[in-house]
Amino acid sequence: MTNANTKETDVVIVGAGFGGIYQLIRLRKLGGLSIQVLEEAPDLGGLWYWNNYPGKFPSARTDSEWSIYQFPFPEIYEEWDQAESFAARDDILRYFRLVDNKFDVKRDIRFNSKVVSAHWDDASLRWTTTTADGAVFRSKYLLLCIGFAAKMYIPDWKGIGSFKGTVYHTSKWPQGGVDFKGKRVGVIGTGATGVQVIQTIFDQCDSLTVFQRTPNIAFPMRLVKLNNENRRSDLFPTILRRRLQTFSGFSYDLVYDENPFDISPEERELHYEELWEKGSLRFWLGTYSEIFYDSKIGQECYDFWRKKTASRVKDPAVRELLVPSKLPHHFGIRRPSLEQRYYEAFNHPTTKLIDIRGNPIEEVTPKGVKTADGTEYEFDILIFATGFDAMTGGMKQIDIRGQNGLSLLEKWNDATRTCLGMTINGFPNMFFVYGPQAPSGLANGPSCIDVQSEWVTRCIDYMEKNGYKTIEATPEAEEEWTNLSNDLMNKTLFIDVPISWHVGSSVPGKRVEALNFFGGLSMYVKKIMESADGEYTEFVFEQ
Repeated sequence: MTNANTKETDVVIVGAGFGGIYQLIRLRKLGGLSIQVLEEAPDLGGLWYWNNYPGKFPSARTDSEWSIYQFPFPEIYEEWDQAESFAARDDILRYFRLVDNKFDVKRDIRFNSKVVSAHWDDASLRWTTTTADGAVFRSKYLLLCIGFAAKMYIPDWKGIGSFKGTVYHTSKWPQGGVDFKGKRVGVIGTGATGVQVIQTIFDQCDSLTVFQRTPNIAFPMRLVKLNNENRRSDLFPTILRRRLQTFSGFSYDLVYDENPFDISPEERELHYEELWEKGSLRFWLGTYSEIFYDSKIGQECYDFWRKKTASRVKDPAVRELLVPSKLPHHFGIRRPSLEQRYYEAFNHPTTKLIDIRGNPIEEVTPKGVKTADGTEYEFDILIFATGFDAMTGGMKQIDIRGQNGLSLLEKWNDATRTCLGMTINGFPNMFFVYGPQAPSGLANGPSCIDVQSEWVTRCIDYMEKNGYKTIEATPEAEEEWTNLSNDLMNKTLFIDVPISWHVGSSVPGKRVEALNFFGGLSMYVKKIMESADGEYTEFVFEQ
């Protein structure tokens, strides 16, 4: 039974970032389907709408080069005039405006629409999706395109809401920017967002205090200005096909065909030098594949990185915290960040670094932050760069209920289980992209979204052509995929890192399990396309 405010549609897509827009364009091309996209933000961009920190040099940027961080649609890449090799946030929003100009995507999008629940009805075989403002949508298909970083994480410190100054989290930065002039600023966290904020604001504020738990093994970005000669748009079709053939969805790949210790140290050194000079994430995802399995090669990579980086930090004590002589964790098991002047920020006379691994934060006070040794640090502005409840948090914060009213929280209570990293047994006609047990966190986002959206589109096309009402993953297929994901993880060094969002251990109390597909994007593409080509034997259909 429906009320007057309920809108009927064939497909509901949650999210209007790369995943949601990609899926919308792909499904439109099938023809015959009505589609409604629901987006929490007031405009296109998904996570990039909110990633507005801090607004000036160097600003929030991708860590993938633009040649692979885009849609594979000629209508777009033949016209887009990207100005820099790594896109800044404002460039990405401008890019989405071009996408809308070409495909008129906004006509199917309802903005300012935060989805709070999605319930499956066993009788009507429809999903009922509700937004925070009370709008209701009934659909045959539900597609979650919210990404793996849809839920921010803030540690549950004592007094967390007591601070009397201004608080920001990097995932929800004010659209108008922030004036740091004359302000005492504290930044908690040195992950990707922390690096970008710190290197931007250290010379804008009166003082900057950085609280670091784990040093970031950050690489030089090597940002390049682009023009008609070096943009090489003519290569985009080849590059965009190539990105689906590599471990991480980049145009370059890991070196698989030789044991690095079977070649000379000199040859390895020259290999590292070449990767380092080219920049991007090549020193991570273009080096020897053994970094994920053999700590010895990781140690060698770390030693090379330290040799290149240590001299950039002048104070020996600060240098030992930022670029420690002892490897802080297996190299490459935590995603490195790209930086432009991050290490130089700590040479500035008003920048202070606090080691909270040895002296943890005890509480947030009305004036600032107090550490275990009793020291209270006073601030005007406190910035949480504490990351996300990654991979599963975004889906879990929506009240999703499948067959017989089973909630997703109940389903995943003892373990995260998926089939192909896109479906869940007990939740018919529900698909998700760039989420758990896919290559999501180890891959270039648009590459992962590209292949998953193709699979979902082919699957829905198959259902419509055959007159199927529902599709559901079998329990056996779900168990097989989940076991494969965990088996792949257990063969790597990812399982041997105490704090990593790739396996869930970055959030206290969260289970350690495979939240990514550790076989890489190329293996993932092969497996899911075998499913599509084999007419989806992992699933049961109802006519």
